[in-house]
Amino acid sequence: FEAYVASPRGLALQLTVASSSFLVALIIAGSRSRMFVEWIAVTAALTVFTLAVFTARKAIERLIEDLRARARGQQIVARLGQRALVVTDIDALMREAAEATVGALALDRVVVFENVHGAGLLSLRTAAGRLADASEPDSTSAPDAFSRYALSADEPVVVTDLAQETRFDPPPSLLALGIVSAASVAIPGREHRWGVFGVRSTESRTFSDVDIDYLRSLANVLGSAIEQREVEATARTIRAKTAELNERLRAVIDASPVAIIEVDLDRHVTVWNEVAEAIFG
Repeated sequence: FEAYVASPRGLALQLTVASSSFLVALIIAGSRSRMFVEWIAVTAALTVFTLAVFTARKAIERLIEDLRARARGQQIVARLGQRALVVTDIDALMREAAEATVGALALDRVVVFENVHGAGLLSLRTAAGRLADASEPDSTSAPDAFSRYALSADEPVVVTDLAQETRFDPPPSLLALGIVSAASVAIPGREHRWGVFGVRSTESRTFSDVDIDYLRSLANVLGSAIEQREVEATARTIRAKTAELNERLRAVIDASPVAIIEVDLDRHVTVWNEVAEAIFG
C-alpha cells in the first residue's frame, strides 16, 4: 500500500496494473458486450479512489509536519522563556533566540533591531546565520524600509519575493545579499514597540502559519524579558535615589542646630539628632 500511494509515478503504475488486470479478466470471462464500458467505469472509480487516498495521505503528512514544527517551536520558546527568567544579559538572550531560529527554520540571516528611544530609528542589536557578518550598511543609522514598515504594521510582515515587493521599497542591501523571502515581527514594549525580529532567506519560500506563530511567540518572549529588565533597572534606580535622599536628610538632621525628634504611631523614637540627645539625654 505504501508503494501504491507513495508518489505520482507509483500511483500511475499501480493504476495501470490494476486496470490492465481487470481488462484481462473481462476478456477471459468473455463478456465482450459490456467489456469496455465496465472497464472504463471500474478504472475511473479506482482512479478517483486512489487520488482521494493520495490527497488525504499528503494532507496528513503536512498536518504531521506542521504539528512537529509547532512542537519544535514551542520547545524553543519554552526554553528561552525559562532562560529569560535567569539571564541578565539581554543581548545574550537575543543572540540565543536568533541562533535558535536559524536552526529551527533553516534561515540564512536572523536579525534583531531596537527601536531607539521609541523614535522609529532602528539599531541592529544582533544577527545570526550564514549571513550574520554580511554588510548591511543601512541597518545601524537608517535601517531598511522593510524593518521600519514592520515596526508600524499591526500584523507580522511576510515577503515571498523581496524584489517584487510593493508595500515598501525593497532595501538594496538585502537585495545585494540575495535575500528573496523574509518575515518581520514587531517586538512589544511597555510604552512603544521595542523593536523588530526579522528573518531572511536567500531561497524562495513560504512562511507557514506555524512559522509566523513561532516568530510572534519568540518576539513576545523577548519583549517580556526586555520589559522585566527595564522594570528591574527602574527599581534599582529608585532604590539608589531613595538611599541618596535618606543620606542627605540624615546629614541635614545631624547638622541642624535645633533638636529634631521623630516619633512613630506607637510612640517610639525613630530619629533624633545630636542636639536632641544633648538636651534630653
